[in-house]
Amino acid sequence: MDEALKQSILRNPFVDRLRLERVADEAAYRALCDALARLAQAWKGERLVDREVVQDLYVLAPITRNMADPLRKRSPEVADRVEEMAMEIDALVLECLAG
Repeated sequence: MDEALKQSILRNPFVDRLRLERVADEAAYRALCDALARLAQAWKGERLVDREVVQDLYVLAPITRNMADPLRKRSPEVADRVEEMAMEIDALVLECLAG
């Protein structure tokens, strides 16, 4: 696996900013989605995948989805967007793991 791709996923600030700052960082989200799409292509047909990355992938969508509820009281539009983001992340993660 390309180390730069791995780090672009593991160090992406989207989830941390969402959890800690309650900010849906669109630029970080787009970068994460792009990296996940590239990872899905890189892992196509692979039998062995990076365990550290898989552990991170496993929690991306659930954490994102769980953050929608606290945001709903303050900003329903942002909460709706976060739910959409969670669905897209989930689909990309499934594509990565389907290999």
